[in-house]
Amino acid sequence: MKRILGKTLFGMVLALLFLLPFFGWISAEPVPYRDPEGFFSIVPPDGWKTDDSGYMGQGVIMKGPAGQAGTEPVVHLIHEPSGIVTLEVQWHTKLGQIRYDLERVKFAGLEDHEDLDPPYSQAKYSYVEGEKTFHAMIRLYKHRDRFYFITASSPEEEFEGLSPLFRSVFDSFSPGEGS
Repeated sequence: MKRILGKTLFGMVLALLFLLPFFGWISAEPVPYRDPEGFFSIVPPDGWKTDDSGYMGQGVIMKGPAGQAGTEPVVHLIHEPSGIVTLEVQWHTKLGQIRYDLERVKFAGLEDHEDLDPPYSQAKYSYVEGEKTFHAMIRLYKHRDRFYFITASSPEEEFEGLSPLFRSVFDSFSPGEGS
């Protein structure tokens, strides 16, 4: 009896050791940030801090660890009601606001994806803040009666390395129904 119990226990331990990597993979799934009001979800990069206190508008700010330039990369998502404003009008308004708010803005590329669901417009640009040059990527979505504006920025020398990460965050965006 002891021998059968020992073999059974040994078999269970081997099975558990075999299955252990599968449980690790499940726990490694990215955890999306879900807006408390149900307006959206988005997956922040692993290890980044999120802040939804509202001090920069209704939405969420995600900050990564500071790179060699000593500045944290940031992804910022805000949302607001759209009313009767179209995606095109809001897009041009946001681009004009960026030109007005930032020093020496240079747009590197503009894209419109009105055929996708939800439709969006996207741009890359650079700007100067103090003595540092930053690069940024922005995306404006319209879903039902809301605009969602996502901005990712980092120091110029770190942007290319962070671009795939920024794109994956942007692509993880999913609008909700809201409360």
